[in-house]
Amino acid sequence: MTTVVDKPSAAEPMTGEEKKDAQVGELTRPRNVPQHRRPHIVIIGGGFAGISAAKTLRHADVRITVIDRTNHFVFQPLLYQVATAALAPSDITAPIRAILRNQKNTEVLLGEVQRIDPDRKVVV
Repeated sequence: MTTVVDKPSAAEPMTGEEKKDAQVGELTRPRNVPQHRRPHIVIIGGGFAGISAAKTLRHADVRITVIDRTNHFVFQPLLYQVATAALAPSDITAPIRAILRNQKNTEVLLGEVQRIDPDRKVVV
């Protein structure tokens, strides 16, 4: 059985774990639930939004799969400095797996999504 975590009222101080739960708005469930039975979240794209979503869900009791066509994240606001030779390309890129390496609930896949079948809950 799952329950939604509600934020306590201002009169009740939150513990550190409650703060994490309230920030993420995650579902709580017993920690002994097998990995394959946990909700599975697929994030398509390892850009700013994809990386941010994966990091936000790092403490959630879910399985996360990040799918991207490249194996690296590019910090695009500094791309012009690479074009003007002020920075090397390696200064504004990082492997997605390296960024998310400490997240036990996250898997990173290299691939291109062709379509999404919401009825079958499948990403192809």
